[in-house]
Amino acid sequence: MALKRINAYFTGVTETDDGDFLTWDSVAVISTIDEQDQYTEVARLPASDVIRAEEFTFDSDEYDILFDRIVDELDSTVEEYAQDNGLTITGRDSDDQFFWDVAPAA
Repeated sequence: MALKRINAYFTGVTETDDGDFLTWDSVAVISTIDEQDQYTEVARLPASDVIRAEEFTFDSDEYDILFDRIVDELDSTVEEYAQDNGLTITGRDSDDQFFWDVAPAA
């Protein structure tokens, strides 16, 4: 079955009046999605692997920098997975969740 997308969502999100925040125990769960819309978990990226516990904050200004660091690592992890599995990333969307459209590498 051909893969059409790689998906990631975060567990351990804390809801506050200022929005949703990842915490030290948050994990990005990375899955592949095939043509039949079947999900298969392929990796987990704990936020604690990227950011030390004492750096996490609920301050919106400081948090944005931490979130960008986690997303950069998530992008790198997905790109590495795609390359290792003969896939090319053809598109990306990150409005509500993170999706990378993929196709077989040429």
